[in-house]
Amino acid sequence: MANFLLLWTGWDTLSKLFSVVGLGVLALVGQAVFRPAYRHSIHEWRAASWLVPYVAGMALISALGPFGDGAKSPDRQWLCMAICAAFSLALYYLAIYLGTQACRRLAEGDRPLDRWHRAEQRMREAAAAAADGVASSAPARSDPGAEGG
Repeated sequence: MANFLLLWTGWDTLSKLFSVVGLGVLALVGQAVFRPAYRHSIHEWRAASWLVPYVAGMALISALGPFGDGAKSPDRQWLCMAICAAFSLALYYLAIYLGTQACRRLAEGDRPLDRWHRAEQRMREAAAAAADGVASSAPARSDPGAEGG
């Protein structure tokens, strides 16, 4: 039903709505780039990847459709609604498929951020071990007060 509402509003309104959605996507990408603690895993991005064809398809259907202020041919309303319904159903099943795949991979323990954190921890340990190795290979300093002299 929500897709029909988008379709019925027409391209004039929907183009403004999609520009705001585009700003939201830019905000998410900016957050992923500049705030690494809030990064989403690759599985979460894959689960949400159905949104790209959804926005593109709804924009195309709405731009070519007979609804809104710039209605082109009102005699094709039912055809456009049938196309919208078929498109919505296909995207619904795609979203379910992608979401369940992501959940399945996460349940199996495939957590890319966990791997990243483990790799970062190994690098820190290696750097600490290298720093200890450099410190232990340096000649020992003698304490002038310890010689009893």
